[in-house]
Amino acid sequence: MTTVLLEDLGQDLAMMARLVQSQLTSAMTAFFQRDLRAAEKVTQKDDQVDNLLGLIEEKCFERIVDERYDTPRAKQLRGVFRVAMNLEKLGDYAVNIAEQAEHVSRLPARPVPFDLAGPARVALAALDEVITAFAAASVEKAKHASACEPELDRQ
Repeated sequence: MTTVLLEDLGQDLAMMARLVQSQLTSAMTAFFQRDLRAAEKVTQKDDQVDNLLGLIEEKCFERIVDERYDTPRAKQLRGVFRVAMNLEKLGDYAVNIAEQAEHVSRLPARPVPFDLAGPARVALAALDEVITAFAAASVEKAKHASACEPELDRQ
């Protein structure tokens, strides 16, 4: 992945990943603290995530047009685009969580019958590991990050 990451796509993808990570953290904080202002900020920043996806998509398609489909670089470009699409989806989840924070804020406060914070922490830690693994082009780090999935399923 280093060839593509040496190009500006790596920086764009890292920026998008950190923005999505921030969005998810802010959305969960808004949810747990019933903070409408924080929830609104998450919703307002969704366009930034969408714009970064559009930018990465354009760059990937511009570069892939001259490549044969089975070259390592073409595969890398498709991989970068798939990661960006999945990050955008995570950004949409952050907006959904922020919208739920708005609904929860209208309800009377009462104890939550199950742990939501635990899975949220595991998911955010896994996302951080995925970002690190992708940036380092490390299969070992990616395997370690994917090991979080059974824990999330269990929770």
